[in-house]
Amino acid sequence: MTLHFRIEFLLDTSPDGSDAVRRVVLADRETELQHELAVAFLLDEFGQKPLNTQIAVLSDLAFFLEWQLLRARRAEASGKAKAPFISPEGRVLAGTRALTNREITEYCRWACLHADKLAIALQDESSTFARLATGKAVKFGTSNRRIRTTGNYVAWLTKECDPRLELTAEEHRMLEASAQSIRMEFHKHIATGDDSVEVRSLNDEQRSSLERAIGNGGPFPQTPTGRRDRLIVETLHESGLRAGELLKLCCVDVIESWEYKPGHFTGCLKVVEAQNDPADTRLHEPACKTGGGLVPISTSLATKLIEYVVGDREAAVFKSNSTTPFLFVNHEGKFEGSPLGRRNLNRVLGKLKSFDSLPSSISPHVLRHTNLNHVYKTATSKGRDAREIVIQRGRWSTKSTMPDRYAARAIEERSAELVQQRDRIIS
Repeated sequence: MTLHFRIEFLLDTSPDGSDAVRRVVLADRETELQHELAVAFLLDEFGQKPLNTQIAVLSDLAFFLEWQLLRARRAEASGKAKAPFISPEGRVLAGTRALTNREITEYCRWACLHADKLAIALQDESSTFARLATGKAVKFGTSNRRIRTTGNYVAWLTKECDPRLELTAEEHRMLEASAQSIRMEFHKHIATGDDSVEVRSLNDEQRSSLERAIGNGGPFPQTPTGRRDRLIVETLHESGLRAGELLKLCCVDVIESWEYKPGHFTGCLKVVEAQNDPADTRLHEPACKTGGGLVPISTSLATKLIEYVVGDREAAVFKSNSTTPFLFVNHEGKFEGSPLGRRNLNRVLGKLKSFDSLPSSISPHVLRHTNLNHVYKTATSKGRDAREIVIQRGRWSTKSTMPDRYAARAIEERSAELVQQRDRIIS
């Protein structure tokens, strides 16, 4: 089953055709018209966010709009001609609250279910509304995101759709308070559980296996694709980059000799946070969650990357007449010379799952955790400020709690080592 509203991609091109920006909009499947309020909210609140984030926001709003259609359909079917369902924006224009607390509770029950349950319910006019909010639940992360996005959207409607042209200071304060009360009412329904799967880093034995895989005895043949795959794994392992950051690397982002202090040089990768990039021709643009920055790497890895650029990569882009600026490209098939996508990156890591003692769960994220755990332990053993180093390496803000996870992991390992030492002494 599909929802009534769908996400569409548009390409906004400048009048002279020299620049373009990809945009996402929410459109009615029947009328083909955009839902202007949803798109306006997206631009106001998430205009500078990655395309994947914008898609997630519109998916949540499509779910909310589907719920409104269901409410309207049930009101019609029940014969309540005197009390039809009025949209939140319509209520705000009429000077009333966008949604009642009971309606918010009702919606939040639906937000815990799969979207197809809502689409099926919309077609089933014989069932009562209260009986329909049952079915297989989605993960807490999905339902919480829906509830949070919808709460922010309804609060935004409360302010943006207010018909008064000029507000006194007191009226403005009351309007803000009304929007905040709606946001808080939605927030009450956010689940506190955690169904996420903890990502563990590789242990010492698995790290040794990974290093053997990167060597000539690994699962990567001496072909352009095999050499690229080996280089990708080595880059992820040594740099701790996210998958999206690796895929967004450009050739100019590889620095072979970076002077990190006077007279001292090493290799370096420049991570640039460039979202909605017109140069990125991939259907799903890779996302960079954290900020940009410089990531030191070994000079030998930087040299290998440059050799790849002037060797295998140049041959692929020359053959396909490609002008892509991105570092890693496809070397086979009809997409030869085009930038590597997330699916092919997953296939690269998939080649490691059957090698030696490497786990089947190995992924770019696992390699990132492995790198940052290793950096944290190394910094701690040398008496350095491990938190500061991990923040720089992971490119988080100083307020982020992510570095604390690596501190907790290091403490767990030290605690286990002390217990083992105690047991050896006792025995």
